[in-house]
Amino acid sequence: MFKVARSFPPPASLAARRSYTGDDVLEALNRDFLGKCYICETQEPLSLNVEHFVAHEGDEELTYSWNNLFLSCARCNNFKRHHYNNLLDCTDDRVDVLRAIEHIAPASPGAKVRVIARLPDESTRSTAELICRIFNEDNTGNKRVTSAYMKKRLFSEYATFIRYVNAYIDQNTIKEDRDRAVLHIRHMMRDAQQYSAFLRWVALNDPTIYALVEDVIPMAGA
Repeated sequence: MFKVARSFPPPASLAARRSYTGDDVLEALNRDFLGKCYICETQEPLSLNVEHFVAHEGDEELTYSWNNLFLSCARCNNFKRHHYNNLLDCTDDRVDVLRAIEHIAPASPGAKVRVIARLPDESTRSTAELICRIFNEDNTGNKRVTSAYMKKRLFSEYATFIRYVNAYIDQNTIKEDRDRAVLHIRHMMRDAQQYSAFLRWVALNDPTIYALVEDVIPMAGA
């Protein structure tokens, strides 16, 4: 997960309670969430949903609350729905969503994605469970196709990142190419990077790489 800075004031269509899926709502969510699903971090997914963080179940306050609206892809919204109402809130400044859950990219396009809760509370465990299911669950035809698509897309980003890491650590790399590799590594640490949590955890687990990007990754607790 990645930290989201929610903009204010809320979109006008919410204040008027006309629609929680109005153009102004979608534009604001897309801007605030950097064009990424807040759960899986897929960028520009084929189908975007305005997702209620806490299922509204007919409650008008929850339906139109700006703080309760998040940007998700259709697959994540379908998994979450009303079944997961106790997730980590990536818009809450008090929550370090990056370090709460370790994201481990697959070693090959078809391998399992590993997601590990690093805190013992129920919100962290539920969030880790949901993310793990979203990437790996393939017990229906549709889920099998979309899971394979997501894992291939994630693996491609991860493989690109590792290519730059290898260029940096290779003693035969000339200085100009090593400097260029560092620029790419730092670029891929941005909040806006697709699947940023998976790439950032490579750095968090490797002091050599972390030293290159520690000013780009949010500080612990920030």
